[in-house]
Amino acid sequence: MVATIFTILLVVLGLGPPETHAFIAARHRGIVVPVSAAAIGPLAATATQVTQEDTYIFRDRFKIHAETSGPKSGQPVLLVHGFGCSTTYWRAAISTLVDAGYRVHVIDLLGQGKSEKPGRAEGVEYSINLWATLLDDYARDVVAEERKNGPGTGTGTGGGEGIILIGNSLGSLVALSAALGD
Repeated sequence: MVATIFTILLVVLGLGPPETHAFIAARHRGIVVPVSAAAIGPLAATATQVTQEDTYIFRDRFKIHAETSGPKSGQPVLLVHGFGCSTTYWRAAISTLVDAGYRVHVIDLLGQGKSEKPGRAEGVEYSINLWATLLDDYARDVVAEERKNGPGTGTGTGGGEGIILIGNSLGSLVALSAALGD
């Protein structure tokens, strides 16, 4: 078991058909709980975990590295890393969440990890708002669509359980901003 203690932010949100620009914030049910890694469970890697790597296109232009693991019928979780980190940061937590039956989504924020790293010349000003918009767009375009079309949902409404956002360090602030629509 990995004995790593870090602070994360857990935000439980509801997902449904997109109706507003602030997709995540419009479905926020008001549950924001700071927890420690211990609350997720033991952070031991599992050999049976299968991760699918993909590229999400943000703003029809920028390549965002994304990974998904776990059953498509599981409640979706979106993990958001801190500054200077990447999807690799979450490898042990992913295994624990998948073993618990969650559908885990992990992305590298724009300018971090394996995602594209545009600068001012490409018109990009890095900010919490930019990254929160990235989470919002990814939740709408990927997570909600997967829930709407995936096995076990049956309702065509994007699934009923909502999405869980978990962020570390800067990722916690980005997750909170996305949840509140700020």
